[in-house]
Amino acid sequence: MPDRQRVGELNFKAALGMWANDVILALDHAATPAGPSEDDRRILTEAAEMLETAKRRTEEPLRTPSTAKALAATDSALSALASLTLDQRSGGDSAFLADMASLLRKAAVGELESTEHERLDSVMTLFAMVADRLLADSNPLLAPSREKSAWTATHTILSS
Repeated sequence: MPDRQRVGELNFKAALGMWANDVILALDHAATPAGPSEDDRRILTEAAEMLETAKRRTEEPLRTPSTAKALAATDSALSALASLTLDQRSGGDSAFLADMASLLRKAAVGELESTEHERLDSVMTLFAMVADRLLADSNPLLAPSREKSAWTATHTILSS
């Protein structure tokens, strides 16, 4: 893979992984008496939209998200969800994703009830797994490229 492509992919995965960490921080802020900031609201709304897209993909597997960010995020969320073993999942992946998206939307507008604060741990766990997966996927991209560039390759001169 050309180095520019590797750098682009690395930037994309790292940014998306950091965004997932931002979701966790925004949820933490939303759980405080001060409530979410304007940036937190935006991040939580994006996260809810991503989970709603992931929910639609569980119902229609061939449905493709409209942006590369949404595709990568939903793929990572669905992979994390597949390995997430929580008691709340008894209703299935689609219901679990819908419940988490609803919780994110409530957190975004500062309408969390005191009984819902405990459920935030499940959402935080999912986004922590998404972040871990994306950041782990970027590790191979940090390794030096094994491909030789036309500029750095050693050329052999044959004697006649």
